[in-house]
Amino acid sequence: MQTFRRMTGAIIMALCEIAVGILLLVEPVGFTAGIICVCGVLLVLSGLVQVISYFRASPEESVRRHGLTKGLLCIVGGLFCALRAQWFIATFPVLTILYGCSTLVLGIHKIGLSIDLARLKSRSWKWALLDAIVTLICAIVILCNPFTTTAVLWIFVAVSLLVEGLIDFISAFFVRKSTKDVDDDTVIDAEYSVTEKQEP
Repeated sequence: MQTFRRMTGAIIMALCEIAVGILLLVEPVGFTAGIICVCGVLLVLSGLVQVISYFRASPEESVRRHGLTKGLLCIVGGLFCALRAQWFIATFPVLTILYGCSTLVLGIHKIGLSIDLARLKSRSWKWALLDAIVTLICAIVILCNPFTTTAVLWIFVAVSLLVEGLIDFISAFFVRKSTKDVDDDTVIDAEYSVTEKQEP
């Protein structure tokens, strides 16, 4: 069940990557500003909930959870996102570097996953390795930033999200299938061992 939830989450994330990539290609600036505003509103709501929970909880529990500090930080950050979304658009190159760093870390993680699958004799390790290589290439290109204009950088980020999302979706599907096969084989081996022990 835990494996099923993990793989389902990976498939959902891949579909989200594809959707974001398409929207960035259609309207990069407007979509990004809208997402930032929505995130800001969600942060404000989360901060309000934490502040209210702080005053409703006992003093001992409030001190332990630091709900007031967290809530106020969320509210300030949310207001900044909602009211100054264009600031994030203006600093897009800096945000792109952060995105490139996170993509690089993700690619390294995927390399480890492909090696794990290869050691498990899973046939899907090649898909996972291809996914990792594509992710690492996208990360390196984004970090090197050879583009002459920000518009071209927007397009590359959108295309990289689309490609990564498609490969993530395919690899997650095959990894899920291969993991199920490995679990089934493990169950069969365990049942066979128990049967052997029960025989006189």
